[in-house]
This record gives sequence, structure tokens and C-alpha cells, in this order.
Amino acid sequence: MAAPEFDRSDKVRRVFAALENRVYLGSLVESVARAGGIQVFIGHENRPLEMQDVSLVLAPYGRVGRAVGVVGVLGPTRMSYAHAIASVEFVSGLMNELVEHLYA
Repeated sequence: MAAPEFDRSDKVRRVFAALENRVYLGSLVESVARAGGIQVFIGHENRPLEMQDVSLVLAPYGRVGRAVGVVGVLGPTRMSYAHAIASVEFVSGLMNELVEHLYA
């Protein structure tokens, strides 16, 4: 949140308002879960106008029919994508192991 893209609190409020929209968030989670791997949405690739100044790096985890979720990183469009992807991949793997352990 220290990046210049977030220096205006109204911009941050719009981003979080978009993420609170259950229809948008539900369709985002569904599309990432269906794709089955890491998904990167940069700037204008995000559907809501409020999200077009940020990027999302997302990955699904879990077992269909049991527990499914998405982990990710939200950041400026000029973030370190290699680092964000590696972090999301790592956490997604941990969550997969946890779900497998809980539902084995």
C-alpha cells in the first residue's frame, strides 16, 4: 500500500469496494478455480474499472466438493510479478496440503 498508485485513499477505497462486491468476487474465484493454476490480471485485464490500476496474482487450492478457495496478491501494476507468483504458488501449495490433510 506504500506504492504511489495507492497514495490516494479514495483509490484504495474503490479497490476494496470492488473486492467486497460478492458477484465480482464470486466470478473471480470461480474463474480462477476453474482454470486450475496461477492467474495474473494486470491493470485493464481486471473487469471492474475500480480494479484497473492494480494487479492480481491468484491461485486456487482445495478439493472440489469439499473445500475450495483462492489465495493471491493484490498490488500495483509494476509489482515484482516473479516474486508475487512464487509467493502465491507456495501458499497455494501449503493450503492444498492442509485441505488434503483435513479431508483425507
